[in-house]
Amino acid sequence: MPRFESNGMRPWLAVMLPSLKLGFQHIAVPLLFDMRYILWRGLMYIPFAFFAGIVLHWRPRLLPYMVIVHVLMDMSFAALLLGAAY
Repeated sequence: MPRFESNGMRPWLAVMLPSLKLGFQHIAVPLLFDMRYILWRGLMYIPFAFFAGIVLHWRPRLLPYMVIVHVLMDMSFAALLLGAAY
């Protein structure tokens, strides 16, 4: 986001583009080849992604804490998948 803004992009657009990318990164977990489900998974993360983008634009120093929380959430998701696999 800071690089977008330093290149002259409007602040709202500099928040919106990475937020959309973050939201649509989550469409493949779990991967089901159903277009309605893929669309729903992509759209369900968009509100949180916008919230995270706005918070990080407002307070960039929170990024390390958000990364730690995301890693912990990923680890719990991996444990859930491992538990379902065995």
